Amino acid sequence: SDMCLDGVLCHLNIYINTTSYYTYSFIPTDSNGRVTLTKGDLLLGSELKHYYDPALTIDATPVKFEFFILEMSFLKLMLDSMNNYLTYSLEAITESLRSVKVPEYQIPAKIKAMVKQREADKPLRDLIQSSRNAQLNISERKYKITDVWTEQRDYTYEITLDCVEQ
Repeated sequence: SDMCLDGVLCHLNIYINTTSYYTYSFIPTDSNGRVTLTKGDLLLGSELKHYYDPALTIDATPVKFEFFILEMSFLKLMLDSMNNYLTYSLEAITESLRSVKVPEYQIPAKIKAMVKQREADKPLRDLIQSSRNAQLNISERKYKITDVWTEQRDYTYEITLDCVEQ
């Protein structure tokens, strides 16, 4: 039977101290229900890309992380707001810009930037829309992994797989 393992969206927090962390979100599982992350993926997918300096030597300090499956309620809110924003007409956007007193001569550039941003956001919307998180019954027990990276290894995250037919 189809175990609905693939396309489940996950989230990772990488701690830099006790209260601050970098986030990497909307990470899909593969057909085995696995997420494989390389150093390159972490740099590309998180705010680390703005701070990482390859010239600095990496020490052996364990790095705390949290990994969890994104909740459907969060994904639904995200999807609703994205769908709203992706379907606004250009007229409505123009009116909205005028209502907040954006000078007329700046409006065409702002609209152009927004249209470009909307195009860039569509793949994320499609990813969320096609995610299979709604089909999972996540057991409360193992909702989140909190651990420290000391070396490269696999982490196992058990969830109860009661697939809900969509």
